[in-house]
Amino acid sequence: MNIDLYSYAWYSAGVVWFLAIAEFIGMHLFLKPAYMSGLKIYSQFSDLPRPSDNKILSETITMDEGKFKFISLDECLFTSKWHVFEFRLRTPFSIKGSVSWNAQGAEIIGRLPIGTTLFVFFWLVGWTAGIFYGMKTIFLLTGWVFIAVIIALSIPTEKKRMEQMVEELKLILTNK
Repeated sequence: MNIDLYSYAWYSAGVVWFLAIAEFIGMHLFLKPAYMSGLKIYSQFSDLPRPSDNKILSETITMDEGKFKFISLDECLFTSKWHVFEFRLRTPFSIKGSVSWNAQGAEIIGRLPIGTTLFVFFWLVGWTAGIFYGMKTIFLLTGWVFIAVIIALSIPTEKKRMEQMVEELKLILTNK
């Protein structure tokens, strides 16, 4: 069976779409493996106070922007809460955050979801391969510009949300 690049890319994008859905569910259930993959786009060392009360482990804390879950006294996972009936820019790259405390302080990491990142990659490959099927160059450029605009709007928006969630985490840790 001869599968060309165009078909392979679109089939891969379809398969990866299911990975993106599973990753989204894993993020909102605070499953640690969902937080350990993806492109790191935010990294900061901080003097965040380490939680000391075990009661914080039994709850999911929801703030204006973020949802936080301490999986141990040395580790916290967080993501943007799901805003259902609110007008806001929705992006395909909802950053997933993690904090690990060690002797030097707290390391805060934000990662792009691997599922949507791979979906965009395969979409671009499929779109680009379409040029070999007689699509015009304007077709190719339209797809590239479309993805460039999505990325240009999404990444800064999600970094700003990440910074807001870090501030919310500081509030949680100083008020507990």
